[in-house]
Amino acid sequence: MKSKVIFLAMIVGLCTACTSKEATPAAKEPKPGVELAATGSKPAAKETEGAIGKSLASYLKSTEQISLCRIETTESGRKRGEPATVSKPEKVRAFLDVIDLEQKIHGALARCMSDFELAFRDEAGAELGSIGICGGVPGKFPDPYQLAVRFNAPKKGEFGGIGVSDGKALMTLIHEQLAAAKPGADEKAGD
Repeated sequence: MKSKVIFLAMIVGLCTACTSKEATPAAKEPKPGVELAATGSKPAAKETEGAIGKSLASYLKSTEQISLCRIETTESGRKRGEPATVSKPEKVRAFLDVIDLEQKIHGALARCMSDFELAFRDEAGAELGSIGICGGVPGKFPDPYQLAVRFNAPKKGEFGGIGVSDGKALMTLIHEQLAAAKPGADEKAGD
């Protein structure tokens, strides 16, 4: 009798889990109306602490070098592409200008995996922070330059959403640097 009760409890539990209207976190639809600045992306909101309300400049103003890479999703999982390094002052400045260091970090975060990652370092090579970019690849969003961007501070737990008003300019810079970093690329084309 006791085993029948346990068995029935397990069946009821499974049926409840299968028919629940609550989706798993990865499958939930983004909440409407939460926008990432001027990108036009509508990710689900997620509350964060630490970096919220601070300007990007408070983290990235001493950037001397940017490492960037493409992150691809393959059948066997996620794979990082060959990294590119940006260290020429005018190229670093171009990236920082497009990202807009004066903007405030906010709590709206994309619920998609990053397709690109940029890591910012100071003159001594210390990490200042990084951004993950969801978008900028064909078929991800209707607009190929629609981006959802997350800032991560070096201190664990300090992160938040940021906006990029000119997704096309940022993606052009990224693609130029990645192309220049490929073996056999013309040295003059990149950094």
